[in-house]
Amino acid sequence: MDNRLTLYQTALECLGKDMAPYEDEFGCAEAVNAVFKKAFGRDIGGGQSTYWLYGILKNDTRFEKNFSPLPGDIIISPTGYGNKKKLRNGHIGIVSDSEQIMSNNSINGLWEKNYTFITWTRRYKIFGNYPVEFFRVKTPQLAPTAPTIPIIDAAPRITVNPPLFAQPAWLENLIWRTRNSKLGNTIFGDRTFGAARSPSWQSFRKSVLAGKSCAVCGGTKKLELHHIQSFAQHQDLELEPTNVIPLCESKKWGVTCHQFFGHLGDYKDINPDIRKDAELWKTKLSEARKVV
Repeated sequence: MDNRLTLYQTALECLGKDMAPYEDEFGCAEAVNAVFKKAFGRDIGGGQSTYWLYGILKNDTRFEKNFSPLPGDIIISPTGYGNKKKLRNGHIGIVSDSEQIMSNNSINGLWEKNYTFITWTRRYKIFGNYPVEFFRVKTPQLAPTAPTIPIIDAAPRITVNPPLFAQPAWLENLIWRTRNSKLGNTIFGDRTFGAARSPSWQSFRKSVLAGKSCAVCGGTKKLELHHIQSFAQHQDLELEPTNVIPLCESKKWGVTCHQFFGHLGDYKDINPDIRKDAELWKTKLSEARKVV
């Protein structure tokens, strides 16, 4: 059977079932991954994040983008690409017959036919200003030697440029405090690309950072708690002490330790070797200070 039709038939069989047992409100990516795994024995990837899942759909050789959707095609409006003030999160589903769409119901957590092309377009494209794209699965499984493109670029995008002008200390401090407040999350975005923070996040962050210093430079000002495995992709590890490391937001070399070492210069990237790199650079800086 054609792989598109295999996914379509599997999605129909899942109607009325809870395909996202870990999350209801933000379980659309989890549900599509579960349906895909049921069809082909392996999920798409990206965890519970439509942002990361979108990156896989665009780059993985298992999928091809198409402009004439048919039953069994994947439809996605990924979080992080729309108007966050109007509509905080995107969505993902699988095309059904009669221009209907099957996806996770955020209220009851069940896999249902809950959209049409028209209602999806009205909500996500017109109201939320999200893209609406379709992808078709080409093969059920990857051969062991088949090339894959990882979620994170193999070559990290690191661009460190000096600031055009030095900001006064009071202004830098004000910007930092504003960015890390509730108001700042609305104005600047909270770097979670639409994923919702746990109500316990602020208290967890405060307790872990108490008495700590930046793991790279040793600074104690403007500390931030960095997730080693991306929060946007691994929300279940948000409050896991072994998955966080203190990095500062104080600008050095035109960029912060958090941005440079934790995110390789771009908050959309993640450095899986941050602990190793932090130890290495902490030693280097310590030795350099001794020489001075």
